[in-house]
Amino acid sequence: MNGAAEQIDIFDANLTRIGSMGIAEAHEQGRWHRAFHCWVVNGDGSVLIQQRSSAMAAYAGCLDVSAAGHLKAGETVADGVREVEEELGIEVGRGQLFDLGYRTEAADLPSGRNREYQFVALLRCDLPLSAYTPQEDEVEGLYWLPIAEGLRLFSGAIAESRGRGVRREGGAWVETERAMRREDFVARVPNYYLTVCIMAERLLEGRFPLAIS
Repeated sequence: MNGAAEQIDIFDANLTRIGSMGIAEAHEQGRWHRAFHCWVVNGDGSVLIQQRSSAMAAYAGCLDVSAAGHLKAGETVADGVREVEEELGIEVGRGQLFDLGYRTEAADLPSGRNREYQFVALLRCDLPLSAYTPQEDEVEGLYWLPIAEGLRLFSGAIAESRGRGVRREGGAWVETERAMRREDFVARVPNYYLTVCIMAERLLEGRFPLAIS
């Protein structure tokens, strides 16, 4: 989701809503707001990694969450499934998500300061990537990262893994694979990506509860 005119709710440090404003203005002023993160988990033991478009204003070309975006003013967490449908082109029901709860993230951006309450969820989906219709202006590639490899990569046991997936080339989506290093991902603290891999592994093993923090 892009656009300075898009209105989002803003919050205080206690997650209490205090008003609404445009996304660009919220970033310029460093106001707390909400975002929705969804990680797709495949039954073959992998998580879906999105490569952001090289035309994006922030973190261009970086590897990131399967699907994510700001929650619009007045939207609830349940409305966040819209981001999955828009970015990945698959239909998702709210009841299919496994909620991990909120995490907070603060980062300096060229446009200001990003202060987000990120609601994180897992989606178990065994569809092949051929069933996906990625959003062309935001998504440059989609790759499956084996969870076992992700655990080693994000814990620092290995420096690089490889992901299989699709990438947009010459107006078409083509099958490919690529190297994945920690520095290729959007920088997030603390160990967000490692925690997601741990939770994805627990989900597939049927071990509950699940939580991001």
